Amino acid sequence: MKVCILTYGCQMNVHDSEVIKNKLHQLGYSFTDDTEQSDMILIVSCCVRESAEKRIYGRINYFKKLKYKNPSLIIGLMGCLAQKDKKEVFKNAPHIDFALGPQEIGSLENMILSVKAGKRSVGDFKEREFIVSGDRVIPDNHYVGWISIMKGCDNYCSYCIVPYVRGHEVSKPFEYIVDEMKYLSSLGIKDVTLLGQNVNSYGKGLEENIDFTKLLSKIDKLNIIPRIRFMTSHPKDMDISLIDVIGKGKNLCEHIHLPVQAGSNRVLKEMNRKYDIETYLKKIEYIKKTLKGYAITSDIIVGFPGEKEEDFEKTIELVKKVRYDAVHTFVYSKRSGTKAAEMSETVPEETKQRWIKKLIDVQNPISLEINQSLEGKEFEVYFEGFDNKGENLKGRTRNNKIVVVKKKDETLLGEFRQVRITQGQHWCLMGELL
Repeated sequence: MKVCILTYGCQMNVHDSEVIKNKLHQLGYSFTDDTEQSDMILIVSCCVRESAEKRIYGRINYFKKLKYKNPSLIIGLMGCLAQKDKKEVFKNAPHIDFALGPQEIGSLENMILSVKAGKRSVGDFKEREFIVSGDRVIPDNHYVGWISIMKGCDNYCSYCIVPYVRGHEVSKPFEYIVDEMKYLSSLGIKDVTLLGQNVNSYGKGLEENIDFTKLLSKIDKLNIIPRIRFMTSHPKDMDISLIDVIGKGKNLCEHIHLPVQAGSNRVLKEMNRKYDIETYLKKIEYIKKTLKGYAITSDIIVGFPGEKEEDFEKTIELVKKVRYDAVHTFVYSKRSGTKAAEMSETVPEETKQRWIKKLIDVQNPISLEINQSLEGKEFEVYFEGFDNKGENLKGRTRNNKIVVVKKKDETLLGEFRQVRITQGQHWCLMGELL
């Protein structure tokens, strides 16, 4: 039986898909990227923005004709959109056979058996603890790995749907994480990212006296994986002691993704972010002072309800002051069920578009200048694949800079090599092997 797994959204979903793939492999399923040749299609979904939700339902509606051609085709919706819509999924897409939330991967086998027995099914969507001693995966990329160290979020930012679909914060015991790292290492993976909606809250609910800083320190000393990354940090919870540990570490990468979301304290308060810009900037300065070869990236939303021109200009001032290596920019998208969705003072669409354009026009030259300053310098690059054309090697530096080398050599995949940077571009570095 052939299965096609379609993944939308964040790295947590990528990791969930790899876990799903391994569970199905153990049950004897094979896999295909061709939906028309599939016996089962699983959609691991995202609903963080309305545009993502519409795109997923659009894809699901396309599968209606596949179901008509092949009535035995099983279509399952998994992930955050299933958790958000629950039984409403069947009203939105009557041809779906089952829906499971992100915490119900362990119920997948029974759900499939139920559908094969002629029963359309839906999960219970209840919160669950980490009950397995290490998630086994079949990686989509054989050279990089993901480990979910915690799930859920207790911050309830006013614009965000995640706490409602991923549940409360629950940490994975340390020994489970180590077990997964050893497993990924046995597959030859040398670059691993620790995942969580807010990794800085790690340790909640565990019997062991451990937090995220202690976790990184212990992992680094074990020396299982040569490169350890993490995402995502929350500015209110990230302690400077974490930066000290990274600075002293051997395998801890010097890339800090610290989403600011807005440069105005007034907007941050409305977003329920629970920090101010002054505190945020102190942490940024400590990163710059402490970490050699650092890279700092961020997320920024424009057009939040009630945001004024002067608020937006403070965001621009912040971007110029921090000089991020890169910024993921977003236009605010209303999410039903969040507090921000109830706010009446909306920003006109034309204003949002003007702001997002200006933000990008300010950030892009900064990214280019930073990358061009690296020309002529040498870095250790870990090669993890090829570019979109499949013609050139693609890898990353310790601080997460993408490096492209004009060479097609599969023997270098999964290997570290010294590379001299020949050209800095907006989104990547071009280099040559030494």
